[in-house]
Amino acid sequence: MEHVDRCPLCASPHKTLFEEIHDARGQVTYHLCRGCGLVYQSPRMDPGELERFYGHEYRPLVQATDEPTTKDLQVQSARARTALEMVRPASLRVTRHLDVGSSGGAVLLRFREAYGCASVGIEPGETYRRFSQTQGLTVYPSLDSLSRAGEERFDLVSLMHVLEHLSDPIGTLRQLRDAWMTPGAILLVEVPNLIEHEGLERAHLFGFTAATLRETIRLAGFRVSWTRNHGGFRSPILKLYATLLARAEAALPSAVRVRSTPFGIKLRRRLGTAKRRFFTRHFPDWTWQSPEEIPRRSTPVP
Repeated sequence: MEHVDRCPLCASPHKTLFEEIHDARGQVTYHLCRGCGLVYQSPRMDPGELERFYGHEYRPLVQATDEPTTKDLQVQSARARTALEMVRPASLRVTRHLDVGSSGGAVLLRFREAYGCASVGIEPGETYRRFSQTQGLTVYPSLDSLSRAGEERFDLVSLMHVLEHLSDPIGTLRQLRDAWMTPGAILLVEVPNLIEHEGLERAHLFGFTAATLRETIRLAGFRVSWTRNHGGFRSPILKLYATLLARAEAALPSAVRVRSTPFGIKLRRRLGTAKRRFFTRHFPDWTWQSPEEIPRRSTPVP
């Protein structure tokens, strides 16, 4: 385990306890940065533990099996459809698409069909990677293996529910921008919305609000086009997700002062949790769409 002594976003050493959760492996502690409002886990798994965790433990922990399940594939397909609906108005021209954390390949397949682009994925989980490859997708276990294969740069890179798992989100995004994205390439990111999503678990090293997500992306060298909180395919009531579209800048920002603040985040989280519990208890069928219904129902994206 490793301890995080300074905020990974603004480098402030000042923090306050945000939330504690418990799972089968023990306690997980989250802190709120008193400088910028980023919520981060400490102590947390070190790089070696993270590699082993995602290689062998993550899927059995979250869905009781390492193999792709019908429910998970339905959710992935619906998430990919919603993401495409949100991106389409931007009239993107995509020739090469990299999806980091591509899982079963739903986002790659959906965007390949829409844009006629070459689709490449990064997926550390062996069974999901093999499943994607059976669908004709090119999927690698890591960025290092992508480099060894001699792949060219991409004009669209997506990270769907991946950023909160990374120990160094800004560093990873900068690596993608510098090594794998064409000038002015598009970045698509989606994370659980800390305010209304339950969202804090051992695998999630960070809890992002829309504001801290924007600042993370900006400091990594991107110009944010838009950020949206929404329920996507899952809920017409709860704003469970934060989705962001950005464009790679030519240089990193000269001003490193972080613009987000911690004010009100704890209260908004409490209110969001109360909202989720109230509607889940009293109007569950109205609040949540079941995975079996997702392919047959379409939720407008605000």
